[in-house]
Amino acid sequence: MKTKYFRLLLAATAVMSLVLLPGCNKNDQKDENAGPFYGSLTDIEGNFYKTVEIGWGEWMTENFRATKYNDGTPIPTGLDPAEWSNTLEGAYAVYPHEDVDGLDSDEEVVNAYGLHYNWYAVETGKLCPPGWRVPSAEDWHGLLSYLIDNYDEINAENAGDFLKSCRQVDSPLGDDCNTNIHPRWNKDGVDHFKEELLRIRLPEGEYPRPGFEFNFVFEPGPLAGTDEFGFAALPAGQYSGMGFGMGYICNYWTTDGDTRYMFICPETKEIIGIELSHDAPGMDEYIMIELDTGYAQNMNSIFPSMTMISKTTGFPVRCVRGDLPEGGPVFRFP
Repeated sequence: MKTKYFRLLLAATAVMSLVLLPGCNKNDQKDENAGPFYGSLTDIEGNFYKTVEIGWGEWMTENFRATKYNDGTPIPTGLDPAEWSNTLEGAYAVYPHEDVDGLDSDEEVVNAYGLHYNWYAVETGKLCPPGWRVPSAEDWHGLLSYLIDNYDEINAENAGDFLKSCRQVDSPLGDDCNTNIHPRWNKDGVDHFKEELLRIRLPEGEYPRPGFEFNFVFEPGPLAGTDEFGFAALPAGQYSGMGFGMGYICNYWTTDGDTRYMFICPETKEIIGIELSHDAPGMDEYIMIELDTGYAQNMNSIFPSMTMISKTTGFPVRCVRGDLPEGGPVFRFP
């Protein structure tokens, strides 16, 4: 299970609003530097979120924090690791504050990075306030395509950094961007990521277990975000019965899911590959495991891409509203 998990990895404070029902309050003033247009949004529990207009859409600039669906139904939580890994119902979790230096309570974690929802909560279509939605893969493609099409300095190789929060340990941008205070990105470098991995404790023991190697792909990063559009993407990490990667990993759920097939060598138990088809050529001799996967928009590195991962994984959520241009995105990210 853990091997599958790591291989698949290959691939604001909450303010109570006086408005009790979900709503949006548009702010028609640009900032003094002619920056983004900002607005606001409240969820069913009165949590307040800043929003920003980017091209065709209006996006939340903070991660979602609601513990109820938009019809008032409580979202299940408090699942133990085994329950979390096996549930097919919507659920949320709070990233363990004990695993994060500088955050001392669940409340501080949620205020800074929001909640972690599994894909089944997204699938209900009842997370975001009425009129808003969890973005589809097409929505994310549309956001990135808008930036590339309209700004000469943005391309497929650097688009991610324009959407990341500039808040980072030792940020080269200095001033308010250079900070140790959450929420923020950790210091650049894969060695720090390995240190994070080494201290994670799993039910069967502490990594690295015998035979475990750092053999999955992790691009050196994060590089310095500039947040020129006010989107403020932050590395909330992920949850799979345990917290993992806060400060380094930034994935947002999409509404899209799919089935993949993992093939394992029966003698060595090594994962040979993950394929689109159960009858992939040359895989007859291997053990096949069907994987129920969802797609998440990856913002870890400067190059944004789609991550395929188990639907039981907990990721943060951003909501969006607005209509994609006719014809859809003109550029597709992998």
